[in-house]
Amino acid sequence: SQFKQWKKAVEIDPDDKSALSNLARTLTQANSPEAPEYMARLQALQQQQQITDRVKQLNNFAIRAAEAKKWDEAVRQLKEAIDVCGKCVQLGVLRKNAGLIYVEQGDVLHAREELERAQRLLPEGPDLAAVRQALEQLRP
Repeated sequence: SQFKQWKKAVEIDPDDKSALSNLARTLTQANSPEAPEYMARLQALQQQQQITDRVKQLNNFAIRAAEAKKWDEAVRQLKEAIDVCGKCVQLGVLRKNAGLIYVEQGDVLHAREELERAQRLLPEGPDLAAVRQALEQLRP
């Protein structure tokens, strides 16, 4: 049945919005007692996606402001992105970007603070390498 196919798709990828939406709709039409659970999961996923989109947008605005050397605007955008993000997966990159902007601004204290936070959050890779390099340059 279609219901079983959607349920299997959601089990394979719980973040598949299309499958979750179709499953929730199918269950609702069938008056299934499981419908409210899947509807709630769909709403939570949609809300998380909105947060992710807003965080990416703010990060992009901050990068553009930094490229134009509008440091205060860049910092303000990143602070808002960090607030919106909470503990989202982009937090390490946001902290890195904030730290690098503080470096450019000459604010060593805040730069070191943000870069050290980023270092604790980021996995091995180019972002972490950039953080380590920036921290090295901040050493007296």
